[in-house]
Amino acid sequence: MASVQRNSGGSSDDVPEAGGGGGSSSDTRRKVTTEEVQLVQNLIERCMQQYLSQVGSHAHRVQRCCMLLRARNGQHTRFK
Repeated sequence: MASVQRNSGGSSDDVPEAGGGGGSSSDTRRKVTTEEVQLVQNLIERCMQQYLSQVGSHAHRVQRCCMLLRARNGQHTRFK
């Protein structure tokens, strides 16, 4: 897990260090920038939106198939 350090700008925002938590003094580490955090957040959000739209599309297809099967069997109730 990455450790947390204060950023060098003197503000009170915590900025985690990039790199592993190996603890070796020979590890080269750098601070994660706010822009990098924002980029990762945006990528995660895009992936989640894409995933949820796919799930919704599949759920709609399943609902439609169930409605068609029920109509075929003479049942006219909606799938819930």
